[in-house]
Amino acid sequence: MFDILFTTNWINSFMCCVFLQLILEKVGYNTNKANILTCILFQIFFVSNTMLLIYNQIVEGLIVTDESIGNTYLLYGYFVYDTIFLIIYENKIVFIIHHIISLIVIDTVILLDISDTALIHNISSLIAEITNPFLNCRIILKNNVTLKRINYKIILWTYFVFRIILFPICCAVFIMKINYTSSNVPIEVNIVLIILLTGLYSMSINWYRTISNKIS
Repeated sequence: MFDILFTTNWINSFMCCVFLQLILEKVGYNTNKANILTCILFQIFFVSNTMLLIYNQIVEGLIVTDESIGNTYLLYGYFVYDTIFLIIYENKIVFIIHHIISLIVIDTVILLDISDTALIHNISSLIAEITNPFLNCRIILKNNVTLKRINYKIILWTYFVFRIILFPICCAVFIMKINYTSSNVPIEVNIVLIILLTGLYSMSINWYRTISNKIS
């Protein structure tokens, strides 16, 4: 586990996030706001890139396995950056645990070789990340009551559709797919993935309840 840490494929993504953080601090943003803006910009880029990969797979019929793996490394580098930031500056245990679980899941996906499951993997990645720019925008918009309320409503509906309904479906399909395309997936890997993804889903349900209570 965490063999990915001994590669350099995720370093570029990590360093881009760090440099962007430093640039934003240099132009006058405080550390926390620079982190939020870095996260938003990365998430917009990642979601856009993932949507392009899905379009190329479904509409253009292209094979984008290498690009899909590269996209996964991008996400890994971002999670390393944000995990380090949370540990150093915020010490929010729940978010740190969420990020560590996500890193283990991404590492497992890389080790499984997603050559035959690139499409469902990309769709799962999109579903997992598409609400995050709105989630982070809520912090920036905290002083604008109208925009904050509109943003919360967007979060409420997108979070419900993508994280609560579609995410577990895609995860189930992905696990079935990797077992269908390969007979060499150890039962322990399936158990670990199911436990970790269930943990992430439980966190999503809890956060959805929190968001709902803030709007009601």
